[in-house]
Amino acid sequence: MISYARKIKLPSLIAYVSPDNVASEKMIKNADFKYLKTEICGDLNIPENKYILEL
Repeated sequence: MISYARKIKLPSLIAYVSPDNVASEKMIKNADFKYLKTEICGDLNIPENKYILEL
């Protein structure tokens, strides 16, 4: 997905990950996404961490 996003010249990718999902957070961090903030998901009313990858 990251290589395709670069190919079509997207400026960035955003990822939302539950703080309880340790495996997904590890994968996002290994892909060089940077943590932005923790928000409460409007639909589910649970916390989620927001990450960005600048392309």
